[in-house]
Amino acid sequence: MSRLKIFTLTILSAIIIVTGFFVIKRYLKDAPYLSESGYYKESGLNFGYFSDIIKKYGEPEKMATDENGLLLAIYNDFQLHLMGGTIENSGVQVITITSPKCRLGKDKIGVGSSKNDIIKAYSRAGQYTFITYNEKTNVCNAADKGMQLNFYLDAEGTVTKFDFYWQGDYWTISP
Repeated sequence: MSRLKIFTLTILSAIIIVTGFFVIKRYLKDAPYLSESGYYKESGLNFGYFSDIIKKYGEPEKMATDENGLLLAIYNDFQLHLMGGTIENSGVQVITITSPKCRLGKDKIGVGSSKNDIIKAYSRAGQYTFITYNEKTNVCNAADKGMQLNFYLDAEGTVTKFDFYWQGDYWTISP
């Protein structure tokens, strides 16, 4: 091969790689949804054992029982719905976020977001994502590639808290 052909192929390859990088980066930046691990990363929490959460965040401020009979560990910025075994071996089933510090996705949806913000973000998210609004309960429900999210709204349509869980590991809650 001549030097000119090698040079031309090198330049074309570099252009393709750089273009591909920017296309992928743009796609990821504009995605209004997160992967399963992305929800946990954004919240700073993870499903697993409650004992792991205690190691990271300390003892909860309060323990209670939720409306589904699950043990509820209440922290300042979040709540964990626990299931099974002893407290130390209980698995985290549902994570409820009560702090405006935790924001999700490109549109930074969270406590303080409006109903319109939620609908806008999750209605354009793609094939495996959908959003519904229940006027009776004032809750927006979103499903995002296996993650279930429930956004609880006040009378003005502002998120006061939201929860999420992996549908494969938990039954669907109808708020």
